Amino acid sequence: MKSGIIKVGFTLAEHQLLNETLVIRWKPPQSVNKEIGNAEIGVKNDSAYSLKLYNPAGKLFFHLTYNDFIKRESCSFPGKVTLFMDLDNEITSEELVYSNPVFNEKLPEEIGNFSLPANIKIKELLW
Repeated sequence: MKSGIIKVGFTLAEHQLLNETLVIRWKPPQSVNKEIGNAEIGVKNDSAYSLKLYNPAGKLFFHLTYNDFIKRESCSFPGKVTLFMDLDNEITSEELVYSNPVFNEKLPEEIGNFSLPANIKIKELLW
């Protein structure tokens, strides 16, 4: 089953090892290559830590980084996420810092026993 960047039609262009980072470059599908150029994923210590998107002219317009990983059993969770976007010279920069994250916390009893009241009507939507 396809997932991630492959699922939306990107194809592997090349990969290379720079210092301790595996940089994987992807070509966009033809359906979007007039709006989006190549994508780059950086992998370090078995975790994806960077995603870069370029416009067709090769200018970086989106950069997402994951840092300060927190190890829990066999999983890693980023403690800091940084986002940079440059859309038509309107620059956005954000940083999310997760402090004191809690993993696998026991849910309160009322959540485990929750059910919708009988008089609630549910409308099913198709996407």
